[in-house]
Amino acid sequence: MRSVKNKITVAGSAYVLSLFLAPAAFPCECYIRKHRTDFRRAKAVFLGQVIGIDRGIDRTERFSEGIIYSAKFKVERAWKGSRKSEVAVFARIYLVNCGGGFDFQPGERYLVYVFNDENKLVTYTECSRTRPYSRSSVETDKELKQLDSFWFRLFSRAIPF
Repeated sequence: MRSVKNKITVAGSAYVLSLFLAPAAFPCECYIRKHRTDFRRAKAVFLGQVIGIDRGIDRTERFSEGIIYSAKFKVERAWKGSRKSEVAVFARIYLVNCGGGFDFQPGERYLVYVFNDENKLVTYTECSRTRPYSRSSVETDKELKQLDSFWFRLFSRAIPF
């Protein structure tokens, strides 16, 4: 009887422990929200060409973990946000220890979703909709058509789901 009780205790303890460790077991999973949700939450959405990279960010300027550099874009087309012809944003790695993502390259064009993080304009280089424009795919083409649609932009702002 005591042996069965010990086995149940050990099994129960192992189960409870696995519940606490499960999130740590897969820390590199990306969760991409609906396009409408990302558009609504973004501070700015634009298509732009990188005209400058500043990797000399002082340690004190790295206001949150994962900021790696600043990129300056010449805005070719904007769907949301400022109508300035140039904008500088911080590039941030969402999952610092997972690898992946990409580096912005001078002269290359990107579809960029910019978010407000601690009053700074930040874009994520992994696990986000920000991506090189040259890597045009069916999904990117669909997304661009949605961005061009007045109704998509209106309903994204008006309906919160």
